[in-house]
Amino acid sequence: MNEADTPAGAYRRIVVAVDASPESLSALEAAVELAARLQAEVLGLFVEDINLLRLAQLPIAREVRWFSGVVRRLEQEQLEHQFRAQVRRLRQALERLAGPRGVRWQVEVARGEVLVEVRRAAEGGDLLVLGRCGWTRRRVLGSTARALVAAASRPVVMVREGSSLRSPALVLYDGSPGARQALAMAAALVDEANPGLTVAVLAASEAEAERLEQEA
Repeated sequence: MNEADTPAGAYRRIVVAVDASPESLSALEAAVELAARLQAEVLGLFVEDINLLRLAQLPIAREVRWFSGVVRRLEQEQLEHQFRAQVRRLRQALERLAGPRGVRWQVEVARGEVLVEVRRAAEGGDLLVLGRCGWTRRRVLGSTARALVAAASRPVVMVREGSSLRSPALVLYDGSPGARQALAMAAALVDEANPGLTVAVLAASEAEAERLEQEA
């Protein structure tokens, strides 16, 4: 999580960027979980990638089917059909996840460059939730997530497929606004079923460590 200037615990809107990848769907589940515990609303953002649409206008553009390996021409009409289908799945997932928990939600569809549109939407929220690496099979941080974290002015939570936001949680605390936000979020995940919370204090001296320990 990167530092931001929102007061600790003041999470009103959680923005989650969603595509069709398994990790982004895990991010959606995590966003709803956080919203339920922080009493926030969820904005599910789907970006119609303008660069993909431009690519589809080229006669040489081809796509390879993920499971079958079949190669076919990339058609703009088919691409837009896929976009609409993904937005429908996003709405259905939010209804399924957020409805039973009483979490307010909405869906926003934007057409443009992915990084630009996610950053714009994040500016209207208090927390951004992302899948850690999208469709890549590597365990490293994906390039889109890395760029968004570097440029974000809001706290960012990255979620790996199959991961859970339940405790036990570990928070690194140095007294900064970002650390206070992280602590407030971790505390919101603690309940009778998930009681574990550890705070690791980072300080330059023993006296400073004691002060931060009491503050935390």
